[in-house]
Amino acid sequence: MVTPFIGIHLRNDGDWARVCEHLDVEKNRPIFASEQCLGENHHRGTITKEICAASKQTILNQIIDQVGKIGAKSVFVASDKDHMIDEINEALKPYEITAIRQAQDDPYISLAILARSDLFIGNCVSTFSHIVKRDRDYTTSKPRPSDFFGIVSEKRKIEL
Repeated sequence: MVTPFIGIHLRNDGDWARVCEHLDVEKNRPIFASEQCLGENHHRGTITKEICAASKQTILNQIIDQVGKIGAKSVFVASDKDHMIDEINEALKPYEITAIRQAQDDPYISLAILARSDLFIGNCVSTFSHIVKRDRDYTTSKPRPSDFFGIVSEKRKIEL
């Protein structure tokens, strides 16, 4: 991997789509690992279908945005089904950056690579993304940056 690099985890298998179809946005109850990005009992936000299963456009937009922010030179993709390598590489052409994946998926190797990326973008609801995030937060003296697809960070306003 050419550094700095972004590690992303895409959770997009058919079983996942069915999970996200059954979200009860009105009740805003935690599901799987959603509290990792929305806070305990979702006090920092509302779970949405876009957070649970981000659209391809959201995924591409967030990758491009973060490539520019950190000056990434490569992107590593881990997924349970569709790695979106062709779409990501097409979107990254203007930046002369390449997205790669493992030739043969191994979740343990993916976990190790994602945990050591310069920036991680994962799925808020996924327990696999949660394992990566916990590793990034607690195995070094200073947490490493992580983000989640479909989560829009609001800038804090300080009023005087």
